Amino acid sequence: NLKLQKGYIQLGGSLTVGGIPYSKYDVYVYLNAGDNGGNGRVVISSPSGGVSPDSEFYYKFTWLGGKFVVATSKDEANVEKANCVVFPGNAAKQFTVDWKGDLGGWWTGVSGIQIVEAR
Repeated sequence: NLKLQKGYIQLGGSLTVGGIPYSKYDVYVYLNAGDNGGNGRVVISSPSGGVSPDSEFYYKFTWLGGKFVVATSKDEANVEKANCVVFPGNAAKQFTVDWKGDLGGWWTGVSGIQIVEAR
């Protein structure tokens, strides 16, 4: 986890992943910031559909005692402290994750994305 949290792509970005071998999977997006935290948004999409109906989350990144705390905020006005986002129950063979890490406070970003087979 320490190596995962040493670097990140800050401010914003987009990553498209294809050729996913699982019929159903969850996507974990790990967040990070420098010495200070900030607010951001993470969205998952696919041109063919088949991604989580909960496709957009907002977060307020801060130190959370070394634990992973999943974002649950679905609007910017009610943002909560979190350091990862989970998009469950995806079936698309290709998806895109977009993020914006400068919605308030200091800059934040994505430090890793994990695809986990779901059953």
